[in-house]
Amino acid sequence: MLADPRYAFATAYLKAGEARVVTSEHLEGMLRASNLPEALELIQDTDIGSYLRQQTINEFDDFDVSLWGYLQGHAEHLDGLRILPDEMRSMLKKHLVKYDVLNVKAALQGIAAQKKARMVPVGVICSRGLLDELSNVEEIESLIEILRRCGLERYADVLSLAETVDVKSRLTLESRLDGAYYQDMLAAAGDLREGHVLSSALGFIIDLLNLQMVLRSVARGSGHEVMEYTLSGGCMLSAEVISELLSLKLPDIPSRLEDTFYYQVGQEVVVNYEKTHSLTAIEEVIDKHRFQLLRDTLVPRVMMSSLLISWYLILKEMELRNLRLVAKSLLDNISLDGAKNLLVGPS
Repeated sequence: MLADPRYAFATAYLKAGEARVVTSEHLEGMLRASNLPEALELIQDTDIGSYLRQQTINEFDDFDVSLWGYLQGHAEHLDGLRILPDEMRSMLKKHLVKYDVLNVKAALQGIAAQKKARMVPVGVICSRGLLDELSNVEEIESLIEILRRCGLERYADVLSLAETVDVKSRLTLESRLDGAYYQDMLAAAGDLREGHVLSSALGFIIDLLNLQMVLRSVARGSGHEVMEYTLSGGCMLSAEVISELLSLKLPDIPSRLEDTFYYQVGQEVVVNYEKTHSLTAIEEVIDKHRFQLLRDTLVPRVMMSSLLISWYLILKEMELRNLRLVAKSLLDNISLDGAKNLLVGPS
């Protein structure tokens, strides 16, 4: 497989792209800026900074739309590269399906609430020009039809089991959609030469998704009702451990995780949640540690490997996350110290 010269070209291309991402130094400078336009001037030497310079940004929603537009356009550009090995192109497409899953979940929420859903303009459905149609679906049959038209039969089959879309059935469907995505990714990892590394990374992601669900549930006081929505395939958090965590109070959860990587995650969540009492704080801490864990898992093994495309996409997603946090702080007068603690990325 690696005798294919395209791996050398693709590696060089993606590493060059990695050198043009927003760094920690960029982010520190942006946080010292007095406004967003001034902050964006500091990243003109990056790929995304050059892109944002051409966009009209008056408020946060404009900025957010521009970030998603950049990611979708960048993914389409990568897919169109002749130098990209078939295995890398396949991993690129599989990775991006998570945005289709996100949009399908939003559509389910729209059906349940009987209102238009807000979509993320990334993924297969977006590239087929069907995102507006998806956001306006009023019944699950129409949603299933769109998925089949886009070749996403796996997820159409998940939805075909539903009879109604009320709160409980929607949560069950969302969990099954996430489960189907990670099962597909784990199956794809099994076909790669370095697949065991990607499988470990996916296991960590699943653990963190389950931990996030647990922490949110405990913070809300909703207890074990989320147990049926947790995902299988994690590395370190078994169903028994998750059940035990759900029986604890939020401040007691870190000590139960003391012998795992997730101990620090739990500690930071407790500190941040006690300061803000915001469930968003839980997600932001989880996101930061997810990136650190994936970086430590994937980076040592990605050179001349199909894993490189997975790492590169994770890096670009974290770049968008960091910029979104900075923009939110500058536009909404949120504490910059709080944002700085949540930023993470290449030095």
